[in-house]
Amino acid sequence: VLLGLVMYSCSKNDDPIPAEQYAGLGDNGGTPLVTTVNVPSNIQIVSAYYGGNPEYRQAAPNFNKRDLGQSLTADKSIDADWTPYGTGTYVTIFVKMLSADGFPHTWDIPGGTIFCDTTGNYQHGFIIQDIHVQIGGTDTTFAYFNAYCLNLSRSSSDKDAHYILYGKTQNTPLLEVVQLVTGKDLSSATGVLQSIIWNITESNGVLTDDDRDQLNAL
Repeated sequence: VLLGLVMYSCSKNDDPIPAEQYAGLGDNGGTPLVTTVNVPSNIQIVSAYYGGNPEYRQAAPNFNKRDLGQSLTADKSIDADWTPYGTGTYVTIFVKMLSADGFPHTWDIPGGTIFCDTTGNYQHGFIIQDIHVQIGGTDTTFAYFNAYCLNLSRSSSDKDAHYILYGKTQNTPLLEVVQLVTGKDLSSATGVLQSIIWNITESNGVLTDDDRDQLNAL
């Protein structure tokens, strides 16, 4: 009986990860399996979530304030001084926000959150660590999120990419990555992290012991 229990335990640990966990990742069709991530009710999103490259971050002083009638410039990039959040490669997501009640607020976005491109041409963005977006009480807040790529064969984000806040991944290996990098300085490890993520997303892969060693060593 004991031998049977041990064998059952081993086989259970070796069970493959369900295929639906890889939907929307890499070249897989469908949309990622997620749980909901909400924008707090006291924060108003006043633009699309759109992509960009590093050159689009150059910006003039913030002149938009709370004037929702002020139009964006043609390349959507020089409205304001943009505040960066998070680390990542290839995906940059821009968004404009307001406090809904005129008081400062913080929007906590959990590690593991996915922003999906709606055009089908650009990489989905993966937020690997919790980020805490500061929303001013009286001025428009201009923020951009650095994110990791979940689709190697797609184009990196640019100003024609349009994103939606999709939710927090339920992919088991990606969630383990999020857990292992919690609280760590990732500023010099973006290449390593992107490679590990692609090892998971591009071949319905798992997190290997070598991957864990690299993440634990950060």
